[in-house]
Amino acid sequence: MPLGAVNITFSSPAQFMTHFLNVCHNVAKTDLDIDNLKGMFKNEFWSDLPVLMKLQENPSFEYKTQHFIQKQSTGNYTIIKHVCLTKQKLTQTKLESFAVGKLYEIAWGHGNKVVERKALQWNCFVL
Repeated sequence: MPLGAVNITFSSPAQFMTHFLNVCHNVAKTDLDIDNLKGMFKNEFWSDLPVLMKLQENPSFEYKTQHFIQKQSTGNYTIIKHVCLTKQKLTQTKLESFAVGKLYEIAWGHGNKVVERKALQWNCFVL
């Protein structure tokens, strides 16, 4: 699998992970106010984000997210969250309990991490 590639599903329930994608397909345009989201991100109002843009259950672990929003030809959106656990690893099974949408595993490889992360971000725009 090429660097930065994304596996179709979580394939190893006991595997520990720190990075994964959480994808919500076919989000209705009425469920997402893009202009309002811009203000939330700018002002760091994370608790005000729509449910589709957060993890469920207010997890007790520390994490960072990157959000990608793609407009579909139907007018709906696809929301892609790249989640990075900052201080621990959790199993795929545990991570599934926090998902809003479908989870995907990132294939980092063993090369240059900067190149691999750029490859991931490129893939997010062409999923």
